[in-house]
Amino acid sequence: MKRSDIGTFIKGIMPSIVDLIADSIAPLYKRIAAIEEEELQADYDGERRLTLRFTRGPNVKVVYLKLPIPIDKGLYRPGERYERGDTVSLGGSLWICQVDSSSQQPGTGPDFRLAVKKGKDGRDYGRPGA
Repeated sequence: MKRSDIGTFIKGIMPSIVDLIADSIAPLYKRIAAIEEEELQADYDGERRLTLRFTRGPNVKVVYLKLPIPIDKGLYRPGERYERGDTVSLGGSLWICQVDSSSQQPGTGPDFRLAVKKGKDGRDYGRPGA
């Protein structure tokens, strides 16, 4: 091959090299585009429920999580429904709901567990200035 033939050879082979490189990196471009389409969205209800929404193109996967977080619901209210982990106070004691749904009064059955028992009054209870 002469020196003058090298230029002609390169011009002839160059389109094949360009096509080979383009074919080799095309899957990478496709994967990058797919990754850029993926999305994660998280919604928290402020108490115990967390909703995770995974999106990849037209596909959506939703996962609902119920977190085991104790939540203070204040004073026990008859007729109110309580969830597992809800804490209520009744008679000076703190109770934790042990079941998924209960309207039972704490201390009358297994739905609530005593967490903190009411303490005794101090010696100076009722004294003036105490």
